[in-house]
Amino acid sequence: TLGSTLIAGRVNELQDGSSFPLPMAANYDADTFIDIEQPVLFAAFTPSVIVSGGDSINGDTDILFAGPTSIRLTTDGVSQWRL
Repeated sequence: TLGSTLIAGRVNELQDGSSFPLPMAANYDADTFIDIEQPVLFAAFTPSVIVSGGDSINGDTDILFAGPTSIRLTTDGVSQWRL
């Protein structure tokens, strides 16, 4: 929480309204994924996931969580995370 960088290979639970940076896509092999969820318990917060460097998420630079949800982002191993 509190804006910690997200980590591949585990569930990253968003527990506050911070901006959570993704690691650089190039730091991982292609098809490595990061699971991110915002549980119902923390539904009052609106956290965001943001890219690092020149990376993008499906062409965008952030994802805003407006309520409880769970997503998986997968890297191309270069500069892109995709839903």
